[in-house]
Amino acid sequence: MKNEYHKLLRQKGLGFLRDILPKQKIEEITRINYPPGRKRALTGVLFFGLLFFAQINKGISSVEELLYTGLGKILRAYHIKPPQIRKQSFSQRGRVLPSKIFQEIFAYLLKTAQEMGVGGKELFKDFYTVKVIDGSILSVAARLIGSIASQPTRRFKNEKSKKGKIKIKPIFNQTTGLPELINIDKCLSGELKGIKRLVNKALQKASAVILVFDLGYFSYEFFGWLMGKGVYFVSRIKENTCYEILKKLGRNEWLVKLGITAKGQKPIVVRMVRVKEKKKWYYYITNLMDRKRIGVKEIRYLYRLRWQIEIFFKELKEVLNIKKIFFYNANGLKSQIYVALSVYITVKILMAQSARQNSVKEDGFSFKRTLTMIRVWCQHNSDRIFCSKPRRAVVEELLGQIYEFAFRKKKPLAKKNKSESLTIKEEKDIA
Repeated sequence: MKNEYHKLLRQKGLGFLRDILPKQKIEEITRINYPPGRKRALTGVLFFGLLFFAQINKGISSVEELLYTGLGKILRAYHIKPPQIRKQSFSQRGRVLPSKIFQEIFAYLLKTAQEMGVGGKELFKDFYTVKVIDGSILSVAARLIGSIASQPTRRFKNEKSKKGKIKIKPIFNQTTGLPELINIDKCLSGELKGIKRLVNKALQKASAVILVFDLGYFSYEFFGWLMGKGVYFVSRIKENTCYEILKKLGRNEWLVKLGITAKGQKPIVVRMVRVKEKKKWYYYITNLMDRKRIGVKEIRYLYRLRWQIEIFFKELKEVLNIKKIFFYNANGLKSQIYVALSVYITVKILMAQSARQNSVKEDGFSFKRTLTMIRVWCQHNSDRIFCSKPRRAVVEELLGQIYEFAFRKKKPLAKKNKSESLTIKEEKDIA
């Protein structure tokens, strides 16, 4: 085995993951988006590989260990002699290499996962595609994100702020259980404009889309725009909303008109339903008028699916530790986020492969425990990670250990205290 880490990655790529992400594909994407000039030691394959395995190991802090005093402590993690890379040169490559490279690598992995049939909830799979939209804020130092920084928070008018905020806004496909489109933008800058662009892209990939979102996107203008595009939606209704009841459809559902008091707003007609939970009524609005196929119970279940995107944000920020920013520029920031998303998709693919190998459902696997198992396996099998042609037995061994460590063989008890969750019996009845 070679002693220098960068030669290993340059010659062999990601080794045991070559079936999921071939080295030739990374080189092709890098060559298209960043034509090669003079030959550099820190190539696109090496740069992505360093970030990828650092993210798998224990988050972005592994990169700091790698570059600490020019050498780092990566030897302890992978039993490999670290390359002679300075922190300044690594940060400079993060500034120079376009983030579009890593965005397209993420898109390639996402397409691979979709072709493999990595699945989520199959509610209304033959009729509608259920997608969830939401956003999550990352607080970072304002100097790190440059032009992408939003208006920072300040205690005093003349005080220079040291913090800024960005927002990650994905469209989460509930059928596949994966984020489809990601928008990284300033916080509180054109919230609905960015979402409209994502929805337009999502409509190119699927028809009969049901969008589920919370009160953060409650807007009469947004509702009218969705209805004009032929998109169905499900949302909560604000308590102070004024509406006019046009017709009573059932015991707990009505046909109502919204936007009757808003100036310059064209009124819209939607269906409103209500559900009682713990002596409290919850009201939802939708433009799904097919009451036979989608009743009050199904509307309630559709909105509860929104909780899956909150789980995705938790796994991204807490498990993958994306909250810690390493680079000192906007391009490097986006690159780091897309690499973390690539790791997320890769873990999902390995979970799906392990489920098929052991003939079980993917829902029984824990993302956190799966990633922990992959981290432990990589640290103890570094010589088998970077082999040119890894044997199938090596991958099968990893998949078997994922099943033993991350699969919940006993079904968890239904949680009754959270309003965002359903009981197992209700989930089976609807699915």
